Amino acid sequence: MVEDSASVILVESPEEALSPRELRLERAGTILRWGAIINGILAGLVFVLALLGGLRILPNLFTTLHSLLLGRVAIGDDAAVAEVILLLQLDISFLLVVAVGILAREVWALVGVWLLVIANVLAVILMGFTPAIVSIVAGAWAGVIVSQDVK
Repeated sequence: MVEDSASVILVESPEEALSPRELRLERAGTILRWGAIINGILAGLVFVLALLGGLRILPNLFTTLHSLLLGRVAIGDDAAVAEVILLLQLDISFLLVVAVGILAREVWALVGVWLLVIANVLAVILMGFTPAIVSIVAGAWAGVIVSQDVK
């Protein structure tokens, strides 16, 4: 025998509305997170391409990747590809640390996001590290958003 169950009525509890400042901080954190995700995809793609180049499925791939991704550094082609993967992983780490700092409303986060942008601009200029453009765009975008609170 099946009992007729009474319907349960859930009371909607409205969440506390976020202030405009908190919305900006959330947006900046999301932008930095997406920058880290894109860098992760790039690192994975470079790793797969390095594997294909190492197996000689795609000839001269290391030379091409070296000239495209780290053009100003005079090292071996295979070492350049490994360095690109390492630098992408570093960018992922820095983007996520700054994102956590921004979301935690840390004082250093605003300075940190602009230092991240400056470091990546220097990496592009001095090393020809073109994947840093992703971190530059994400960091500058988040930095502009967070800088709106400075008075």
